[in-house]
Amino acid sequence: MLHWLGSLPAVVLFSLFGTIGIALTFALDTVTRRYVKPETRERANSTASVTLQVTATIYAILIAFVIVDAYNQIRATQDQVSDNAANLSVIVENSRAFPDTVGEDLRDASIRYARAVVETGFPRLDQSASASIVSDERLEHLFRSVQRIEPTSEAERAAYTSTVDALDGIVHTREAIINSAKATIPAALLLLLFVIGMTVMAVATVLDTRHRRSHLFILSALALVIWLTLALVVSMTYPFSGPIAVSDAPLREFVEVRGAR
Repeated sequence: MLHWLGSLPAVVLFSLFGTIGIALTFALDTVTRRYVKPETRERANSTASVTLQVTATIYAILIAFVIVDAYNQIRATQDQVSDNAANLSVIVENSRAFPDTVGEDLRDASIRYARAVVETGFPRLDQSASASIVSDERLEHLFRSVQRIEPTSEAERAAYTSTVDALDGIVHTREAIINSAKATIPAALLLLLFVIGMTVMAVATVLDTRHRRSHLFILSALALVIWLTLALVVSMTYPFSGPIAVSDAPLREFVEVRGAR
């Protein structure tokens, strides 16, 4: 359910959460006016006001921490994708130092691996947060292409060392990318954010503003802030789906540029 919500387009996700927030505002106001007497609201107004300030502050601090942490994880994963593409570029450039047959095989293996990651690797990460069998096979073929190289000159030995280092970098970044495909925000923390948000809305409903329209307007504005920030958190929970997601653009560009040469 959470993964499905996170994969929705931004307009749909934020509209859905905004609508839920407004609907809950009117529902809570109706329940409060039906079961809480006006004199009770008047007496509890000062206490509710202080409670609202404290609860809203805790909520704001907590959700800001969650959003910043989730965004940093997405950016870190995006950097790893860029590093992966950069290492592949290094291998392709170094391949020109080897004999034509060996170099061509190395270039072909690099491009085929990148294409497999774009076509099957990223979709697999989005669907099941696991590695693609096809990209695994292409990576093994890339390893075999490097292992077949027998450098003879100083230039070839230098290119070979750089190629091996780049291949190691691909493996490390690949594992980091796969591990980051799982939910970045624990379900318990998401549940806590929803509970605190609902608590803030419930406490705000008890406030005695003595003017129904302005009261509903204030509650609706508060609900929008709460539920739109919750929508933002949900959209960042899974790094490879939704409106805020890791992009395969560096690898796609590598395939388009290197494959055309």
